[in-house]
Order: sequence, then structure tokens, then C-alpha cells
Amino acid sequence: GARRPLVEMMERRVTLEDDAQLVARLEALSSSVVERTKAVQASLVSLANESISCEVRTRNSLNQLLLLCNSQFVENRVYEEEEVPVEKPVEEKPPIDLKARWELALSAGVAAL
Repeated sequence: GARRPLVEMMERRVTLEDDAQLVARLEALSSSVVERTKAVQASLVSLANESISCEVRTRNSLNQLLLLCNSQFVENRVYEEEEVPVEKPVEEKPPIDLKARWELALSAGVAAL
């Protein structure tokens, strides 16, 4: 029915029928709140499952990228090794003993004078 002003409600006497209507409305409100709470809980569970699934897919993608990166690093290393020209070993001069080096330096110095 129509809502009555608070003053009018206070002036009249509350009957057993009014109490029964109040109980029925409170039970309906309680049922509505419980249903909405269950719906929100179900949505949260679904959201949590989707989040976990998304995390797994993200980690899988990251692992695939790391594998690709590592395989390309190895390929690049192989190509670099193939492209490097082989250098000929530098022929080493036989070591001259210290006495011979002094004699050579002394004779070069005397010749320069």
C-alpha cells in the first residue's frame, strides 16, 4: 500500500496483522540479500578462476619467449663462430738469449756512432 507518514503510524496502534506483514517483508528482504550474496560469491569464484587461467597463459607465453630468445642466442653464436675467419698463427721468433741481445745492441750502437 501507500506509505503513511511517520506521525500517522505512531498515532495508530500496531496490530498482530502489522507484525505479520513486517515479518513477511523482512523475510523477503533477507532472502533477496542471501540470493544476491550467493550470486556475488559465484561471480568472485568465476573471476578468481579466470585470473588464475590468465596467469598460467601469461607465464606460458613468457616461457615461450624465453625459449625463443635462448634459441636465437645460440643460433647467433653459431653464425658468429662460422663467420669468424681463421687467423693464421703468428710465427714466433726463436728467443734470443740475453747475452746475444746485448751483443747485438752494442754492435748496432757502435755502428751508429
